[in-house]
Amino acid sequence: MSNNNLQYLSTRQSTFWPSDTDRQTDLLDFCITKCINTQKVDTTPCLELSSDHAPIVVTIHTHIIKKQQKPSLHNKYTDWDTFREILEERINTKIPLKSATDIEKAVATLTV
Repeated sequence: MSNNNLQYLSTRQSTFWPSDTDRQTDLLDFCITKCINTQKVDTTPCLELSSDHAPIVVTIHTHIIKKQQKPSLHNKYTDWDTFREILEERINTKIPLKSATDIEKAVATLTV
């Protein structure tokens, strides 16, 4: 795909639900594009059919779509080494967690 300047569009959610409970859901429905600004594209599942999969609907707009970002606890600037060091300093594994008061104390210690 990279060599041919192709992009994929997807809902990033499962689109196939097998009737056999031993099988897992899967993402089968997606779209491959070329030379389309993906900031102008909206991809949604079509859940109106009574099938074992949900096709996707791709809408191409003339303007850039402002998509709401999902809340995240980290980003590309997160310094995981520093986070680990701070966590190791603040966590006390010897605090018993048997009552609501114990848990409150542990949380207070960690979040100071």
